[in-house]
Amino acid sequence: MKIRCECGHIIVDQRDNLPYKAHLIPDTQLGHIFEGAAELSEFIEAIGKGKRSEWIEEHFGETYPKELANTAIISDLIMSKLKTRSLYQCESCGRILIEKSAGAFEFFYPEGKEAKGILN
Repeated sequence: MKIRCECGHIIVDQRDNLPYKAHLIPDTQLGHIFEGAAELSEFIEAIGKGKRSEWIEEHFGETYPKELANTAIISDLIMSKLKTRSLYQCESCGRILIEKSAGAFEFFYPEGKEAKGILN
């Protein structure tokens, strides 16, 4: 994805671990994280009982690939619980971009030059 900052700089998001990107978790979503922890515990118990496939089907549906590694399933479980919004900081002017909805951003200009690089 490419986003044009109000200053004209193009912010590129095409890989992981970007020093100018962060994720915002609204406080109203924190409960979902704890629900995910409980489901993770259930997944571990299902593996121990030999019911891994049944657990996967119950939580992700019949078409979800059951041959995936446990780490991939855990990652999908966590991501399904997190409802985050993307945050970017323009490397050129320091503006903060907060995702309002898919592809729509609100721009904020921090005070002071020291604000650059705050997401790194």
